[in-house]
Amino acid sequence: MEIRNPRELGRKLSEIIGYDIFKNTRRREFVEGRALLVYLLRDKLLMRWVNIAKYFQDHGKDMDHSTCIHLFKMYPTYKLYNEKLSEYERFFIFKSQMNYDEIDKLHYMENKYKELEEVNKKLSLELKKLNNKLNDPTLKSIYDALVNVTPQQRKQAEERFVLLKKSWDWKSVDKCEIIESSSGISGSAF
Repeated sequence: MEIRNPRELGRKLSEIIGYDIFKNTRRREFVEGRALLVYLLRDKLLMRWVNIAKYFQDHGKDMDHSTCIHLFKMYPTYKLYNEKLSEYERFFIFKSQMNYDEIDKLHYMENKYKELEEVNKKLSLELKKLNNKLNDPTLKSIYDALVNVTPQQRKQAEERFVLLKKSWDWKSVDKCEIIESSSGISGSAF
């Protein structure tokens, strides 16, 4: 079976073995199947340890580069006691057309794309809210008044609006109350 990329290899190996090698279990056959896959990815496709770990993580299996190294080192021992691993290994013919150093960049770009999609969703919601505010008749009249003025005039209007707002704040804080009294200033009644 001719293999061109790692995604194809993992899928085909799971089919041949008869179980999902990415399942989070420590059962012997699963560990040996993962060791075979790590061996093939490292030895035949020349992938880096970190990229192999990311490959497993992308398929739902918790793994880091040190686990990959351990599986790779243990593979010859597993192969001694499980002859089927050698048979499975011979199923594959490798014709690599990918530069696997680029996998890390690809993984980075996929994550960056997902982050940008989230930012886009948030900005779309904010834009929708702003459009709703512009449909408010009061805000629309203010916007229409400022739309055809020069930048210098817009700056003056902004400064005046800030002063007006400060005066409103000042008036609401400093309230005067008129207290009516039946007695005069000296305390005596008139």
